[in-house]
Amino acid sequence: MAAPKFTILTPTFDNGPTLEFAIESVRRQSIEDWEHVIVGDGCVEAAREIATRYAAEDPRASFIDNVKGERHGERHRHEAIQRTSGELICYIGDDDLWFGDHLARLLDLVEGVDFAHSVTVAAFADGSYYPHFVDLNLPYYRERMLIGDNWISPTTVVHRRDAYERLPLGWSPSAENVYADLVVWQQFLRNPEMRFRGSGVVTAVNLPRHDPTRQQGEEARIGQLREWAARLADPTAAAQVREAVAEEIYLRAAHHQADAMHLHTS
Repeated sequence: MAAPKFTILTPTFDNGPTLEFAIESVRRQSIEDWEHVIVGDGCVEAAREIATRYAAEDPRASFIDNVKGERHGERHRHEAIQRTSGELICYIGDDDLWFGDHLARLLDLVEGVDFAHSVTVAAFADGSYYPHFVDLNLPYYRERMLIGDNWISPTTVVHRRDAYERLPLGWSPSAENVYADLVVWQQFLRNPEMRFRGSGVVTAVNLPRHDPTRQQGEEARIGQLREWAARLADPTAAAQVREAVAEEIYLRAAHHQADAMHLHTS
């Protein structure tokens, strides 16, 4: 059997019903040539039930029911990559969402490079957005990420399998207070032969852990994800989200330039 174009990983630990929405994001992709692995890290029973059912229903899906690993279960992710075969590797968090053309957009972005990403966008319950600016081809961003800043969510990333295989460690346990994904991104950045591409296109949304719905309980969180999933499934509504984020990016860029030119902003 031919290897799929994409290997998609979804680590899961303490989220349960939210996993269902991430799975639906994958199933709605315009590109269908993928394998999707749910990587358990001592996951809760609700996630186990969802992942087991999904793997039974869709031959492209599988579930690795690991016991709780060290730190954030990073080694489980590395082992999952070793067990899969897609040329391109990407990720979706167990409470994140993709637009329906996410994989198609990333396929274009990764052409001719080793590591590519769309813009990371935090979407809040009050309707506001926070896009994170980063261009890994600029020394400033590379230097900042190498010392600990991180502006790239795994949910927006695609990288080549052969590039990952050239990393010294790949996914491995992070130190206390260090982003697990940043440890991997830094390994790419330290290799001078790696080629990068970023984009301001919006292909995914991240519902941040510090959003107020986290304090309102699981039902509020599920309600928020359900609303967002319906929005991204509707082409008109999805286009409106992209327009709103593009406007926010423009405004932030304008203020950033004004600050750089030592102008006063209101």
